[in-house]
Amino acid sequence: MNKSIAIPAIAALALVGCLSVKTQHEVKPIEINLNINLKLDKQLEEMVAAEEKPSIKDMLDSGKIGIDNKSMLVPRGALTSAEFEYVTEANSKRKERLTAMANENGSPYDEVAAAAAAKFVDRLPAGSGVWYQAADGNWLQK
Repeated sequence: MNKSIAIPAIAALALVGCLSVKTQHEVKPIEINLNINLKLDKQLEEMVAAEEKPSIKDMLDSGKIGIDNKSMLVPRGALTSAEFEYVTEANSKRKERLTAMANENGSPYDEVAAAAAAKFVDRLPAGSGVWYQAADGNWLQK
């Protein structure tokens, strides 16, 4: 092979190997519509967790109050006037939160309240003795 042809050919190959190709990638946001029930479930979890205050928990554990199938706290034993006021206030706050969740998610209040009650009961440890009202209206202990 002729040296005069080989050197330029090697130089050309070397240049081709050193070339770089730029590519552009564009990351576009993806819109995902989640089921409303997931959002509602998260809101219910937050509400139930926020309400696990010691005095409510103590009254539930002692059997002084239970939770009905519409997520309201119901006296099941003798309450002091301070305890009764606290339960009344807690129920008022629960109803406000549940109403807001129902409105925000376009769901009927009764369905949201029943879901909140079920969520609350599910979080109770087995054998806790807490009174709750089943969907059929019967009162049971966990």
